[in-house]
Amino acid sequence: MLLTRLFNTAVFLFTFTWVLFLSTLMLTFNTLFMYLSKMFDLPYDVITAIQMIKEMKKSHEDIDETIQK
Repeated sequence: MLLTRLFNTAVFLFTFTWVLFLSTLMLTFNTLFMYLSKMFDLPYDVITAIQMIKEMKKSHEDIDETIQK
């Protein structure tokens, strides 16, 4: 009974600490990426970033075609 109680307490504390650590880590990286995106004037959301990459790729392909002509 006591062993089970100690084990349950240990599991709870481990899980609680791990969740707290992960949420803190996530918040830290979220804030860091937000500041970096504002600093370098980059989009913060993923969809806009993917669209920007596609446009950049297309413009590079256009430049390559122009150079080959």
